[in-house]
Amino acid sequence: MHDGKIGLSIDQIKQKNIQLQPSPPTVMITNVRDFGDIYTDHFTFETAFKNDYSEGSAACQLSRIYLLCEGTAIWIPICTKGCISTVDLFFTYYYTSGKREDLSAFGVPNFNDYVKLRVESDSGQAKILLNDKLAYTVKRHIIRSRIIGIMYRFQGTGSIDYVSLTGTKASYRDDFN
Repeated sequence: MHDGKIGLSIDQIKQKNIQLQPSPPTVMITNVRDFGDIYTDHFTFETAFKNDYSEGSAACQLSRIYLLCEGTAIWIPICTKGCISTVDLFFTYYYTSGKREDLSAFGVPNFNDYVKLRVESDSGQAKILLNDKLAYTVKRHIIRSRIIGIMYRFQGTGSIDYVSLTGTKASYRDDFN
């Protein structure tokens, strides 16, 4: 943690003699804990993050945000535009891929600035917003499951500005100060 952010710098990776090329490492930042009674069928999740490495085979800057749940998960892909056909989206039991449908809204021009992700789930449907714009709506197959973890997975490395998770009876926020 540094200056209200959490992440692993490229220099920190190099200091451990981990090679960034030809295949960049996968860096995961995870928080698994008791968040209280926050369930997949009624919650709001918000975060701002960026992928900090774009060299060579990491040009797509593939990143996934996971909400780990009891018996299932949610994962949301974010990458640079032009790489979106290689990603997939999973929301409890709902699955789709960029090869099957248009997921281009999950492509960002670059990761120079933090990307804001917001997920709103209510009444069996969910909206996924990227930088305050609707990117995708999940209209079915959302099951009720307690959220027990948050994980960021970066191709190369990344950093997180803040994270917020709110349900009807509990909430969690970390600004990394």
